[in-house]
Amino acid sequence: MVEHRRATFHERTGIWILAAANGISQAGNTITFLAVPWFVLQTTDSASRTGLVSTMFAVAVIASGLTIGTLVDRMGYRRMSVLADALSGMTVLAIPVLYFSDLLPFWLLLALVLLGAYFDTPARTARSALTPALAQLSRMPLERANSVYRGAVVVGDTILGPLLFGALTIFMRPVNVLFVDAGTFAVSVLMIALLIRTPTRALSEAGGEAQEESGIEAFLAGFRFVLRDQVVGVIQPIAALYSFVLIAYFGVILPVYVDEVFDDAAYLALLIAALGSGTLVGTIAYGSIGVRYRRYASLVATSVVSAAALWLFTLTTYLASDIFAIFVFGLAGGPFNPIMRTIVQERAPERALGRVLNALFTSVAIAGTLGTLVAGFAISEFGVRTIQVSAAVLITLVPLWFAFAPWPRRAAPAFEE
Repeated sequence: MVEHRRATFHERTGIWILAAANGISQAGNTITFLAVPWFVLQTTDSASRTGLVSTMFAVAVIASGLTIGTLVDRMGYRRMSVLADALSGMTVLAIPVLYFSDLLPFWLLLALVLLGAYFDTPARTARSALTPALAQLSRMPLERANSVYRGAVVVGDTILGPLLFGALTIFMRPVNVLFVDAGTFAVSVLMIALLIRTPTRALSEAGGEAQEESGIEAFLAGFRFVLRDQVVGVIQPIAALYSFVLIAYFGVILPVYVDEVFDDAAYLALLIAALGSGTLVGTIAYGSIGVRYRRYASLVATSVVSAAALWLFTLTTYLASDIFAIFVFGLAGGPFNPIMRTIVQERAPERALGRVLNALFTSVAIAGTLGTLVAGFAISEFGVRTIQVSAAVLITLVPLWFAFAPWPRRAAPAFEE
């Protein structure tokens, strides 16, 4: 007779603690992502400088993915998460300290933003790679675990972070908010270090080949898998296109739009919180009932709704319609991330999962970098409304890709494997 051992407290709660710690860390990242560009925009009135600062976040992700990606598998996922968050927190803390010491020229601000964001990719990759092992220990289906993980990210990234930013800017200058940001990293470090227990048979340890790989080699090894896999090769271009548009949209286009139309940082926080609320509802709904439906059909349906919602936001200038459109856009986009992560975690080789996730995140960040760079200078040249229309056109390419390109239709059965 086979006895089924009951999960321990750490096994049952590990995935929830991981999700909560990552959500707190993401809230801090969002505060930085909003506070620094808004500070630059308010003090310089320059869309190009605002775009340049926002671009630093994406540039850092690329540089990190290309140089230290192999360490994610080599060091172990838990240790990498703790180390990377600790270094990010110290770098963020340096920004207000140097500013109030009158030692923060613009070039140094760019360097600190670059350095602080440099550690975000290995931290995020490590926590994502921990998810399958912790889901297995907690007896939770992987898609549901990814929905829990993603839901916490959404709460931190687009609800808690923006609302904290909006509330804190009522009482203090944006640069002061970075002290709060540094504190969020400290909380995440303590939660992962003290409360997470990794499995004995380590999904968090690397295979022998990772010991000899450089950062570039690790990235290329992971990227070769991304390109060659039948299913991941279909969703990667979609993820890259979304990154190109959305990172630029919420890092550059939306702040400039709010500055021109509403001239109040609280409205920016409100719109991003509406996005987060919609994304959270969509993510929870997918984790609860969406897993019953075919992944491919879910992606097709939600891409159509996402495009329609962004067009509504683009063609109106009323706060109520903006909030509604952004909420629906987030609602439709909620399932995409859990589906993408689950597919990659299921199909990637177990001992190379960190490298594959790193390659995927890095390639998507490259697209985001191009988006922010183009948006900042294009707004200065053509105006924000023209760039909003261009962004809506690009998002509309996703349902067209599903409808007319032969590769997605051929790969559709494999999405369910």
